Amino acid sequence: MFKKCKANCQANDNLYLRGDVFYYMVELPRQDGKRRYFIKSLHTKNYYEALEKVKNMKKAVELHTMDTKKLLKRAKELMDRVVFDTVDVNIDNGDGRIITTQQKRISAKTDIKVVEELWDIVSNLYQPHTNRTLDDDDLKLIAEIVNMRVDAGNEKLMEMLQSKLNYTPTDNPPSANETIGDILTKWLSSLETINCETEAKRKHNIVDKMVRWVGLDPESYKYVDFYRVDVIDKICKKIKDMTDSKGNTKRKYARYLRDFTEYAPSVNPVFQTNLTPTINLFLKSLDKTSSLDTKGHMQYTREHLIQIFDPKQTFFKDNEDQFWFVVISLFTGARRNAATTLQYGDIINKDGIDCIQFKRNHKIKQLKTDESERLVPIAKQLLDLGFVEYVKRRKTKLKAKDTDFIFQNCQRPKDDGFNTNIVQKGFLQYVKDLGIKQPGGEQYDFHSLRNNAAEILQKAGVDIIFINKIIGWKGQNTMLAHYSKRVLADIKTEVDKLRYDFLQPEFDYWIILRWL
Repeated sequence: MFKKCKANCQANDNLYLRGDVFYYMVELPRQDGKRRYFIKSLHTKNYYEALEKVKNMKKAVELHTMDTKKLLKRAKELMDRVVFDTVDVNIDNGDGRIITTQQKRISAKTDIKVVEELWDIVSNLYQPHTNRTLDDDDLKLIAEIVNMRVDAGNEKLMEMLQSKLNYTPTDNPPSANETIGDILTKWLSSLETINCETEAKRKHNIVDKMVRWVGLDPESYKYVDFYRVDVIDKICKKIKDMTDSKGNTKRKYARYLRDFTEYAPSVNPVFQTNLTPTINLFLKSLDKTSSLDTKGHMQYTREHLIQIFDPKQTFFKDNEDQFWFVVISLFTGARRNAATTLQYGDIINKDGIDCIQFKRNHKIKQLKTDESERLVPIAKQLLDLGFVEYVKRRKTKLKAKDTDFIFQNCQRPKDDGFNTNIVQKGFLQYVKDLGIKQPGGEQYDFHSLRNNAAEILQKAGVDIIFINKIIGWKGQNTMLAHYSKRVLADIKTEVDKLRYDFLQPEFDYWIILRWL
């Protein structure tokens, strides 16, 4: 997630932080009515150095907005100006034997500005949100540029590549002994975009499955056995033949495959063949799932919610926890994991306002995005249900600590991991037993409650800025980045508009039932 720099950034509105590294961000002219941004790492943690680098961003923005054909033409012109040397390189083939091979390296006679501009062009062409169309010849040209090697003695070029691509040379013969599993672990550890343990596990499982498709055990086979064009072709064919998956799922598999193969050359120059063009061509051949065919998470209808909370049903009476995390989601838009893993210390009073805070402070809390980590004032209708009093009474009765979970079943007793069945075999089974289904016959899910909350807020005329903060949606506006007393009070005013008046008779029954 990019955050506006807080340190004297009035000097430059385009300076942002991601982690500790500064980035340059500027909005581009809209395309097909969609907002677009140019984002580029400045490769520095020093604020004043970042300001200096921002001065050179004009050229980068020009490249970003340049027509694809002009960019490729410019790349070909620059390639003609690159001078190459042929050098002998020793490589460990994995069985203890050192073999010598010849490689083409960029000569020190090459103007460093030529190479720098080439890398900027390639980086620009590969950014997916630019929607550039590249044919086979274009991809071959890009592959040729990406595969260019620099002699370790060419210090200026090495420094430039290190700053742009984290390219690290080695004085020792590179080894090809690492297993597929070794590279997979390193790749996942290097990803800055992984938001939680669940996402990392998903990427691991999908790549592991694809590797096993072609008869390779990730822990037994060396990465060189996998990093081959024929193996990649077989995996691509298997992806295309996934008859039980939609186009977008197939594209996800292909993207993971591409990202995994792109990582290896950055840590080991043995893997010099560029497999990216092959996978990109395969990606182009896959059809996207039409938005008309995507069911999404449909919200429960008014009639469905009345049926769910109908007093004649005994489910919530027998399963009090299930009632509370369902209404938590209805009034905050919390996803399944966030709603069920609340700790006593997450129910707080800030500036006189009762709030629920969603944050990553435990290994089983798997908030999907940075925006999911938020502070949400408790809506009046949820307060009237007695949620805060319920939490306080329960904490006192159980002599619980702030770090204890309110809903203890959210943890698996076997290994203390997140209990994914807490909803699946509870609330969702209850909905299924009621016969509540989507128009196409599909089952509803817990995420549908999140969409109910968003729909109520939108119909109440709540500004999208506030909806982003309440629901935990991604938003470009940074006005509400910090919770001052005034801002929190404003959010409270808006969140109180999140009301299910048609459910009040059912809620009244629950309030009475709690005190019997």
